[in-house]
Order: sequence, then C-alpha cells, then structure tokens
Amino acid sequence: MKEGKVTSYLLYAIGEIVLVVAGILIAVRIDSARVERTRQEREEKILKQIQVDLEFNASHVAGMLRKLEFLDGAADSVLKSIKNKKQSRSFAAQASMIHRRFFVGFTSSGYNQLIGPIGVAVQNDSLRNQLVQLYEDHFGPVVQKQNMLNSHLYEQLLPKSNELFEIRQNIEFKIPEFDDNAMDFYTPINETLIFNNHSFANTVINQKRLFQIQTNQLESTQEMIDKTLTYLNQELSR
Repeated sequence: MKEGKVTSYLLYAIGEIVLVVAGILIAVRIDSARVERTRQEREEKILKQIQVDLEFNASHVAGMLRKLEFLDGAADSVLKSIKNKKQSRSFAAQASMIHRRFFVGFTSSGYNQLIGPIGVAVQNDSLRNQLVQLYEDHFGPVVQKQNMLNSHLYEQLLPKSNELFEIRQNIEFKIPEFDDNAMDFYTPINETLIFNNHSFANTVINQKRLFQIQTNQLESTQEMIDKTLTYLNQELSR
C-alpha cells in the first residue's frame, strides 16, 4: 500500500480469478461434450440393435401371416364340407390343419436397453413415440390375441374334435410354412356325426374368426414396423 501498488495487485487478482473461472468453464464444456458424445454413441448403438430386431420381427410377422392364411383356408374348406354334408378329398388334412397351434414372440433386446434403468433417451421425439407405440400398442396385442386363439383351440375345438375324430399316430402330417415337426392327423370317426354336429361347426367358425382377428392385428403391426423401420433408417443415415 505504501508503494501504491494496490490497484496492480487487484487487477492481478481479478485476472487470476478470470483465468480460473475460464478454465473451469472450458473444462465443464469439454466434459459436457464428452458426455454428449458418449450418449450419442450409446444411442446409435441401441438404435442399430433395434433396427436388427425390427428386421427380424418383420420377417416373423410375415411368416405368421402366411401361417394364418393356410389355417383360414383350411377352416373354410372344413366348413364347406360340413355345409355340403360331403367330405372333400382333403377333408381330413384340412381338419387336421385347423388344430395346428403356434406361438408368437418378438425380439426386443434393443428396446429393452432403451427403456431400461440406465436407458438412453432418443432425441428424436417422433421416432421415440413410434417405437413406444410399436412395442407397447402392437406387439403386446399380437401376443394377447394369439393366446386367445390357442386357448380357444385347447378349451373349445380340441374337446369336440376328440369326440368326432381319431388321431392316426402312424401318419406324419406336415404343413407348408410351418416348422418341420409332424403334427397329429385327424381322421373322422363318423362323417355323418360331424356334418350334423352344429356345435362343432360353430366352434370351427369361432376359430376362423380368431384367425381373422389375429390376421388384422398382424397386418396393422406389419404396417407399423415398416413405417418405424423407414424412419429409423433415415435417422441412422444422418
């Protein structure tokens, strides 16, 4: 103070403070950029996994639609024979086909990472909403309707069929578009009993309705998958 250097020291101190603050701000910005880069890399990795999952699920849905087309056609053939009270040449095969059961399941490893406890938020709001809608509002109902279809088969159709058909254990029966496993072959015990059994006919009609309900759900899901995949591919190509 005696030397009159107070102003110089104050300016020096202020300069030090400015340098420290500037250093902290630069460090924070660098760290924020690093965190954001890490988040972007993780988001891209998860979206690519979802892309792979959706491509698999699209193929799975297409396969289920082909299965249901076979089953619906088989139900039509059975009902036509009942209406005409006359077996077609393929009646036993068609009757066997409508008893074919299959299960659905969707791959969701990428989506599970997205919504998990350490999930990453998708920055594109439209894409995020489409993914949630697809997995929550489409895949879930597909599984529910398939469970309904299989339950009707087990609880309604099979008990009636066991009274009207004989299962031929020595005959292997395979259906195109299904897996390679052979299924039961149902041979009519008495065709007159079948053709006059209104309860059996009504059960086949209800099973056919469930085929159609599931088909409608799958077609809607297929459309949503295609829409989401297109959007996702555009996002990943940026």
